Amino acid sequence: MEPTDASLSKPRSSPPLILPVVENKNDQSTSISEDLLLEKVAPSLRSKGKLLLEAFNQNPQQLIWNDAGEITINEETLPNANILQLFPAVFKTSVIKNKTLPGFIEFVNQIAAMGLGHLISPKLLRGFKRKEKIQNQVELYNQIIKNDKWYFLGPI
Repeated sequence: MEPTDASLSKPRSSPPLILPVVENKNDQSTSISEDLLLEKVAPSLRSKGKLLLEAFNQNPQQLIWNDAGEITINEETLPNANILQLFPAVFKTSVIKNKTLPGFIEFVNQIAAMGLGHLISPKLLRGFKRKEKIQNQVELYNQIIKNDKWYFLGPI
């Protein structure tokens, strides 16, 4: 079949841009900055803080920060948010004061979405607690991530 003039004039659409998924920890956040974050947490809560940092290191595609304190959640940077302010704030009971910090709500929401809400102040999680634990939560999350049937339905 011979190509017609009409088919030659149509621009071909390029394939979608596929970005690599970060599997390893991004070394923007060094152990020095992690030690500094743990120092800002009350001594009685440092074990929970260390567990939270370990979980962040295991899931760099969901939450990461650099030494300047800039936080990236799901590959989107939180404007004016600083990990040095937000990390210790999630362990404090003063909810009203902390809510005014830039990016605080998004940071708490991401921690809860990662299934790590038990490591932060319980007052922050009103409305997030499940009545029953999801037994295969990790497997479900991994299936969602690996699903290649996601489509963008918005303006280009």
